[in-house]
This record gives sequence, structure tokens and C-alpha cells, in this order.
Amino acid sequence: MTFQPWLKLADINGWTPLFWALDSHSPETVNTLLATGKVQIDRKDQEENTALMFAAKYGFLDVAMLLLSWKADLNIKNLEGHKAADVASSTERTEIRELLEAQREEDAKNDPER
Repeated sequence: MTFQPWLKLADINGWTPLFWALDSHSPETVNTLLATGKVQIDRKDQEENTALMFAAKYGFLDVAMLLLSWKADLNIKNLEGHKAADVASSTERTEIRELLEAQREEDAKNDPER
């Protein structure tokens, strides 16, 4: 796929094509967008939520796993000071919270500075 300038565009809410793919719960489209290398996986919307936070909020475990495989940052905070694991907890998405906590522990083992 050749670079398409629209991959970096955002609407008035800060939503990029990645957020719209998440909103449609389309892991295939999320993966295709990320595979271009032109999409910012940790880009924030107006409320400073990332794609990983969005997946955590809506219980999209498959997409959360996909975003983690593409190295989404677990430590980013939104305007409310919440990380993706906090968002998962607040919406009672236990599976995603456990996934994110396990990933955080693994990251800490591999990089003690985190």
C-alpha cells in the first residue's frame, strides 16, 4: 500500500482512521492501517485517549492484543490521568485489565527503567 495522506488526518474530535477502524471493531482494518507504518499508534484524541484506551473501554480484547503486538504504549495517561488498564478497570473489562497488567509486568522485566 502506498502512503495515503489521509492516514494522518483527524476529525474535530481528534479521531484518525485508526480510531474509526476501532469504532467499527475491525481488527483487520486496524492491522492494515498499522502495517502501513504511517499511522501513529499512540496518537491521542481530544480527551487524550489512545487507541489502546478505546479498545479497553469497549472490551475489544482482540484489538487490544493486536495493538500490544504493535507496541502500543501502556503508560500514556488521558486528561483524567488514567492509563489503558485504569480505563479497563473503570468499565469492568477484567480480561483486558489482566492482559494490560501482564504486559506491563513483562515490559518491566525487560526494561527495568519503565
